Amino acid sequence: MRMLWTATRVCSSLVFVLAIAGCRSKPATIVRAAGRVVTSDGKPIKSVRVDFWPEKKPKSFETLPYGLTNEKGEFEIVMLDPSKPGLWPGKYRVSLIEIGTKNPKRIPSRYGDNQSTPLEVTIPVEGKTDLILEVRD
Repeated sequence: MRMLWTATRVCSSLVFVLAIAGCRSKPATIVRAAGRVVTSDGKPIKSVRVDFWPEKKPKSFETLPYGLTNEKGEFEIVMLDPSKPGLWPGKYRVSLIEIGTKNPKRIPSRYGDNQSTPLEVTIPVEGKTDLILEVRD
């Protein structure tokens, strides 16, 4: 009888430990995100800061995921360390701000605000490197 009681306690403890271990949240995996910023007729827009505003801000966010477009309108999202691209999977609003340009009228002002921007994207767990962010008048 005593042996049965001990075995029951060991099994109960083991189940409890495994249940707690399974309930711990895993750290979010950083995934790649990249794409292009283009006009409604497909022309690239260079010199644009692309900011990704998360729908839900994770506890570990230390900076806003962002990218900068090159001559071809291409960008890759980075966070703290530009040599390590990526962000967490999830839903984002995307704002666009023209930088270092003499004619900052290529992008309507609504795109520069994370509340009014019409751009929304979802980054899946495998990442997404073919985003097309189209700017319309």
